Amino acid sequence: MQLARVIGEVVATIKDANLTGSKLLVLQPLAADGGAAGRTLVALDSVGAGVGENVFFVRGREAAFPFYPAEPPTDATIVGIVDHWNVAPTWSCRSAPLVMQLARVDGTVVATQKNRKLEGAKLLLVQPLTLDDRPRGTALLAIDSVGAGVGEKVLVVIEGKAAGQALGKKAAAVDAAIVGIVDAVDYRDDE
Repeated sequence: MQLARVIGEVVATIKDANLTGSKLLVLQPLAADGGAAGRTLVALDSVGAGVGENVFFVRGREAAFPFYPAEPPTDATIVGIVDHWNVAPTWSCRSAPLVMQLARVDGTVVATQKNRKLEGAKLLLVQPLTLDDRPRGTALLAIDSVGAGVGEKVLVVIEGKAAGQALGKKAAAVDAAIVGIVDAVDYRDDE
C-alpha cells in the first residue's frame, strides 16, 4: 500500500458497466516526508475520500477486493483515509521493486476510516533498504503481523496473497505486510 493525496476527481459518462456508481479520484503518491513521489494516477474510492485528503491505496488484483462480490476493472483503489502519520524526517525515498525485501520501520499511520477488512490492523510506514542499510525506493504502508516497532529492521512481503495471509484475512485489500523482525543480515559481496 502507498500514501497519496487526493488532488482531483474524474467524471466519465461512458465507462465500463462495472464502474457505474464508482467514484474516481486523482491521486498524487507521497513520500514519507509528504512530498510528491511519482506520477499521478486514477483510483477507485472505497472509503468516501475527498479532494485534499491524505489516503492510502492498494494496487493490482487486490484493488478489486473492497467491492466483492463485484469485480470492477481497476488496478488502484483507495482503502483508507489517513488521519496522520509520524516519521523521522531525515530518511530519503526512491522507487523500489515489488519483491519481498528488507525495510526499516520509519513511523506509524493512523487511519480511523478504512476498508472493513483492515479494521484493527496496525499500519506502519516502512522504508525499503539495500543490504547495507541505505534507503531504496519509496516508503510503503505495511500491515504489521509481528509486533514491529519504529526503528526496527523488518522483512516485508510485497504481494497481495502473502500480505493477506499475514493479515489473516482472505481477499483483503492489502499488498504489503511485515512478516519478520530482522536480527541480522549476512551476505557476501562478490563484485
